[in-house]
Amino acid sequence: MNSLAKQALVLAKSIQQDSPSRYVPPSEGTPSKSEMVLPHALVRGTRGYVERITNQVNGCYEHGWFDGCAVMMRRLIETLIIEAFEHHGIAHKIKNPVGDFLHLADLVPATLSESTWNLGRNAKKALPKLKEIGD
Repeated sequence: MNSLAKQALVLAKSIQQDSPSRYVPPSEGTPSKSEMVLPHALVRGTRGYVERITNQVNGCYEHGWFDGCAVMMRRLIETLIIEAFEHHGIAHKIKNPVGDFLHLADLVPATLSESTWNLGRNAKKALPKLKEIGD
């Protein structure tokens, strides 16, 4: 290890020791303060990762990180589509020949054309737009 790397390591250790742990956010993140995009009640008690994504959607929006919010909404939509197909036992319809789930660009048309459920008119209009915004 060269002397510059050693100095950087010493400095990093010093900062770590001097920094109070209360300033370090928890590894799971902090809860959003608002429900500006999605009410927590919609996902509370569901799957933990769905709750975390929803928290991140709201947190990004309340901080003005709109690109991040759009990406997290895209991830939530992708997750919920996969959950719906799995719940109905038809996940094979949205997997490629190797067994991986399709990308959202292919999940949206598969969801819109699936006859197992009946999506409302607004959902049919919104899904392609939400996918586009998340891109």
